[in-house]
Amino acid sequence: MISPVKRTGLALCGVIAIVSLAVGGASASTFGVNAHVPNDAVADRIVEAGIEWVRIDFLWSKVEIERDVYDWRVYDALVDRLEARGLEAYATLQGTPAWATSGPEFSGVPDDVAQWQEFVYLAAKRYRGRIAAWGIWNEPNLEHFWAGSRADYINGLLIPASKAIRAADPGALICGPDLAHLSSGRWDSWLREVIIAAGDHLDVVTHHYYPSYGKAWELVYDFDEKPDLPWGSPAVRDLLIETGWWGRPFWLTETGV
Repeated sequence: MISPVKRTGLALCGVIAIVSLAVGGASASTFGVNAHVPNDAVADRIVEAGIEWVRIDFLWSKVEIERDVYDWRVYDALVDRLEARGLEAYATLQGTPAWATSGPEFSGVPDDVAQWQEFVYLAAKRYRGRIAAWGIWNEPNLEHFWAGSRADYINGLLIPASKAIRAADPGALICGPDLAHLSSGRWDSWLREVIIAAGDHLDVVTHHYYPSYGKAWELVYDFDEKPDLPWGSPAVRDLLIETGWWGRPFWLTETGV
């Protein structure tokens, strides 16, 4: 396993899992699970499994139902539910409301970056000290999650959100870009550009990987080994070295075998 994650184990619960490093103010274990918006029964099962981190969906479209009209009830209840069980939350901010974009609902580029930034600021302020880590979107290198370009993601989502979170909750971790490890999604060029252009706005670089044949050794191989063919994608380890991120926090936030 490559150096930034060699201190962690790989927890598999259901079909996906999250591997985390304890950095900054967060001191939960290295194991987690993707749970979307877990109800009480699911939260109890997570605790029973000995898992301490939960990655949740934090949807802009479910909170700001109209411009400047906010409904926090779902996430107030969810944060209370996780906190009562001693679970640390990794909240993935995503989901453009239909009113906020000229593009497709959920994946569209916000027409007004300031409106996105305001939502992120209010969310981080409301849950200050209660949500340990914020992820900036999910798999933006796939069109069905993000209809914009890399530049749109970096300049219109990541950097404004990072500034908002820093202002609202300096103790929270800022994470991204949570890319899908797919050559069709050009994960390597995406990750390279995000780190070079916006690495200073991240505390943790995050990534998603599902082994093609469902074998855990594939993850180790693709992360640590050079490609067999010169046109193949680079090893994740080599890309982190190339961009200067090597030795800084790197989390695997989705996988499954």
